[in-house]
Amino acid sequence: MSLRTGLAATIVLFAACGTSQVAEEPPTAVVVRPTTTETVGIVATTVVSTTTSTEGPGVVVVSDLVYYESEDGNALHLDVYRPSDGVDLPLVVLFHASPLFGGTKASVRDLATMMAERGAVVFAPSYGSRVFDPTEVESWFSEQGPCAVWTAVDMGLSFGADPGNLVLFGETTGSFPASTVFSPPTEAAGCVAAPVDVDVEAAFFFEQDWFFVPDIWDPVLTDDPRYFATIQPWDDLTHLRSTSIYILVGELSDQGGFDRSMQRATYVDSDWVRLRDPEGDLADAWVASGGLDDDRMSLTDVSEVFTAVLLDVGWDAQLVVVPGTGHGLNEPAMAFVVDLLFEEMAD
Repeated sequence: MSLRTGLAATIVLFAACGTSQVAEEPPTAVVVRPTTTETVGIVATTVVSTTTSTEGPGVVVVSDLVYYESEDGNALHLDVYRPSDGVDLPLVVLFHASPLFGGTKASVRDLATMMAERGAVVFAPSYGSRVFDPTEVESWFSEQGPCAVWTAVDMGLSFGADPGNLVLFGETTGSFPASTVFSPPTEAAGCVAAPVDVDVEAAFFFEQDWFFVPDIWDPVLTDDPRYFATIQPWDDLTHLRSTSIYILVGELSDQGGFDRSMQRATYVDSDWVRLRDPEGDLADAWVASGGLDDDRMSLTDVSEVFTAVLLDVGWDAQLVVVPGTGHGLNEPAMAFVVDLLFEEMAD
């Protein structure tokens, strides 16, 4: 099996990731409950579940729009951050870090506000839950992620966005629902928007831990090592698009314990690795990267290998080191990635 054809069976889809660093207390906001659809510019069926508030200078937030409803009736919501005026603005869909560790749409409030202050319309959905159930993860990424993007495209014009200028951003685990760029859309039961195949200008994946997968997954992988191949959305990396891919890794991430000793075992002889790459398809890529020469597999090593794989397949991809941060976005790091995002959109 070649690296290109085998990658779908080896890329894995979960990370033990923390959330963004956010203030404990939200800033004071003036809340005005909308009374007409014109107030927030959305369909009437969602008005009753929203509030409108201010968040920072010149930023308006419309909160708690329903975008997805599961079979058991549980609804997922998203918030929209937009400048107080402007049209044909860039559209960003921003996915938060791990829901297992408390990540929600509120976790990206500061980052979304920064983006809106710079002139983007930002859709920030909640996805997943704090309950670990491997059977549910498929819907987190293959249904909830695409649904949030479709909803943003469907509603974007109402908030002054240009759906043709679409950017996806995922923080740690949020990179996986953001990875819908790699696959053509499919139906998602419970989505309020219809599937749409759109062009994505750029996708930013911060600290995407696509290979580590916490050890709580080991019993699942032992039972069926091919499990992730059935749930990951990148089922064909050779479905190339013109999207620019940015793999972002924190400068200090290797100091935060996000690495793994190989215990002096070779890549193909490691039991831990074998669960994640059962056919050994990435062995050559790891050897070529030199990432295991120090007997440790770090998140930086993982990101370097992933970038190399994307380039090999034919994607426009680059690795970017985010200065002064680890496995989480502090305020200077947020400013750095926002600058990077707007530089990309200006090209």
